[in-house]
Amino acid sequence: IANAKYGISDFRLLQKKSALMADLIKKYYGVCFAEDVLKVRQQVLDLTKKHLEDALKYEKEGLIAKSERLHAEVAVAKAERDFKASQKDLQIANSALIRLIKDNSVKEELIVNPQSRLFMSNSELPSIEEIQKEILENNPLLKQAKEKTKITKAAYNAKKAEYMPIVSVGAYDIFGADSLSNLVPRMALAATANMTVFDGFSRYNNLKAAKAVHKQASTDIDVLSDNLLTYSEKLYNDVLKAKEQYESTDKSIESATEALRITTLSFKEGFTQSLSVTDAQTALSGEKIARLQAMYNYDTALAQLIELCGTPDDIFEYINNSVTEKL
Repeated sequence: IANAKYGISDFRLLQKKSALMADLIKKYYGVCFAEDVLKVRQQVLDLTKKHLEDALKYEKEGLIAKSERLHAEVAVAKAERDFKASQKDLQIANSALIRLIKDNSVKEELIVNPQSRLFMSNSELPSIEEIQKEILENNPLLKQAKEKTKITKAAYNAKKAEYMPIVSVGAYDIFGADSLSNLVPRMALAATANMTVFDGFSRYNNLKAAKAVHKQASTDIDVLSDNLLTYSEKLYNDVLKAKEQYESTDKSIESATEALRITTLSFKEGFTQSLSVTDAQTALSGEKIARLQAMYNYDTALAQLIELCGTPDDIFEYINNSVTEKL
C-alpha cells in the first residue's frame, strides 16, 4: 500500500507538470497568435488608408465619383475598429499568460515578450495506434487509477483475511534445566487457533464494501481508458486538420495577394471600383488570419495530445523541427 501511495503521488506530480505545460503553451501561443493578428490588422489599416489617399486624389481629379471615396472612408473606419479590437484581444491574452507565470510575491509589473512564434512542425506524427498505446502505458491519470486499484485490492484482501483463524505457535526451553526437579518440564511447544464464528455480520458488510470499492476502482480504469482513447482520437484529427488547413492557405494567400495587386492597379487606371479593392484587401487579410488560426490550433492540439501521453517534454522535439510564419 505504501508503494502504491508513493506511486500515486509521483504520477500526480507528472500529471500536473503535463497539464501545466499544455496550459502554458496554449496561453503563450495565444499571445503569439494575438500579436500576429494585430500585425495583419495593421497591414490592412495601412492599405486602406493608402487607398483612401488615392481615392481623395482621384476624386479631386474627377476620375472617380464621390461614392467611391465614401466607400474608402468606410473601409478605413472598419479597419480601425478591427485593429482596436485586436489590441484588446492581445491585452486579454497577455493578462492570461501573466497570471499563469507570475509569482504572487513579485510586485513589479511583468512584461511578456515572446521570442518564439507560432510553429508548424515538419515532424510527422506517429500513427494513432502508437499514440494510444503510449497513452494506455504512460498517461499519469491512468497510472494513478491503476495504483488506486492496488490499494483497494489490498484493503479487500485485508477484510477477507478476517475470516481466517488467527494461529499462534510458541515454544520455550529452560536454560540450566539440569538443576531442576525432574517434575519440571525441560521444554514445551504450544499452538493456538482463534477464530470468530459470528460477529453480527460486521465482517461480511466490511468485506462487501471493500469488494464494491475495488470493483468501482477497476471500472474507473475502463471508463478512463475509453475516455482517453476517444479524446486522443479527436485531438489527433484536430492536429491533422489544422495542418491541412495551413497547407491549403499557401495557394489561397498567393492568389489573394495577386488579386489585390491587380485590383489596386485597375482602380488607379479607373477600370474598377473602390469596393473591389477593399474586398480584395479583406480577402487577403482573411486568408492570413486563417493561416495563423490553423497554426494556433495545431500548436494547442499537439500540446494537449502530448499531455495525454504523459511526455510533456516531447513538444520541444516538434518545435525544434518546425517553420514559423513571417508577416
